[in-house]
Amino acid sequence: MHWLGNSEKGSRISEFDWSTTPLGPLENWPSGVKREWAQSLRADKVAPEQLQTSGERSLNQAVELRAVIESLNDAIYIGGLNGITLANQVALDQLGYRSTEELNRNIGALAQEIDTRDANTGEQIALERQPFARALGGEKVVQEVKVRHLRTGEERILRSAAAPVVMGGKVIAAVAINTDITDHKTAEQALAAGGAGKISLEAQRCP
Repeated sequence: MHWLGNSEKGSRISEFDWSTTPLGPLENWPSGVKREWAQSLRADKVAPEQLQTSGERSLNQAVELRAVIESLNDAIYIGGLNGITLANQVALDQLGYRSTEELNRNIGALAQEIDTRDANTGEQIALERQPFARALGGEKVVQEVKVRHLRTGEERILRSAAAPVVMGGKVIAAVAINTDITDHKTAEQALAAGGAGKISLEAQRCP
């Protein structure tokens, strides 16, 4: 972990088992948290009590963020091109994964694994056109996609709203909120089919 430097405090942070805390494994920490700790450790000029305060603040923020996303009914994904570092239980259930660690891989590989396609055309979506990748490029995106549940193989339709996370004028991550609209789309199709059938029947009755 080059951002920790070579100080004694950096070594202690590196050796601690952070997987037992809400922050999770050290390598999965969000860029903003890493940056804050790195600034505190730089040149070892910060007093231990200040470092502790910084760490406690980061930990509290992580706990609060986790509590917020777990309280939501929609699926929440936060991360970068190399993978998802934070997701709620709804998000895991939506795609069929058992843990966030399983999502912490290249998003292109994840998209292929769940067979992400355009909801209207059914065609595969190129990596650079994926909602999450577009958000990492600075766009705010709302896009409907089809995915295949990893464990059941069931096809679902999701409305994905993705946006960049900006800090200091730079995009440091992306967040996506995915809403399952499968039932809504199925109902729409049924109504459309019923309406078309009714019009056809009436046309046949006309002399």
